[in-house]
Amino acid sequence: MKQAPELIGHEDIESYLRQCINNQTLAHAYCLHGPRGIGKTTLIDQLIPDILGCDASRCPDYMLVAPEKGIISMQAIRDLKQWISRTPLQSRKKVVVIQSAELMAEEPQNAFLKSLEEPAPYAHIFLLTSNAGRLLPTILSRTVQLRFGLVPMSEMKKITNDQEMIQMAHGRPGIAKNENLQHDVALMRSLLEHSGPSERVRAWLSQNYSREDAYSSVPALTLVLRERLMQETRPSVRKKIAQRIQTLQSISGSEKRINWHLIIEHILISV
Repeated sequence: MKQAPELIGHEDIESYLRQCINNQTLAHAYCLHGPRGIGKTTLIDQLIPDILGCDASRCPDYMLVAPEKGIISMQAIRDLKQWISRTPLQSRKKVVVIQSAELMAEEPQNAFLKSLEEPAPYAHIFLLTSNAGRLLPTILSRTVQLRFGLVPMSEMKKITNDQEMIQMAHGRPGIAKNENLQHDVALMRSLLEHSGPSERVRAWLSQNYSREDAYSSVPALTLVLRERLMQETRPSVRKKIAQRIQTLQSISGSEKRINWHLIIEHILISV
């Protein structure tokens, strides 16, 4: 059985959910919310074998719904509803995990709502989100909400001795452990160090990122902009950086096709 990564922090939430599993009182639906990289996925990965009695990677009664190109589509929700309507094949239960649930637009959320209003007795649904405010109140009201807070510095030191990475992760273990993110953060820092907008754009284009790779750089760019926002003292510059962060957050869940190359170019030019 594949071993899940170690969970850092959140002992209270882990203890509560394990008690529900052991007592067979697990609710139909949960909303796990907190910042990206906080440990929501890590905890669920550890709990799935105890719920289903088998490794998720080999279990036909486990379904992961994840965004594609920045959205969770209507078709993904239709597939989920069809899958969950069928009884389990191997376990007595079925488990659905919806990653980045805030990336469902309103129409897919309304379609998903029926699965919460008329729950299958064998199904357990876990919504993972970094922005619960983007989920419909009718969805939130039908879930048990569990908030993941920032992990204390003392716990973060179990991950790495890199003090800079610990500071940048700001209580989020997944960021401190993510080597790809560290690479992207270093790249975004270097791009923003170029003195002129044209130099920044040329350096960005020289990376030859695909559409998917460009989108995957958005979390790193957001982190670096937040880093700059905390360091900046001039009100006008702080306002501009905050607006760029808000732009990245507001369009990440759009169902429209986004040219992330152009979005990132625009931000590199304008900060």
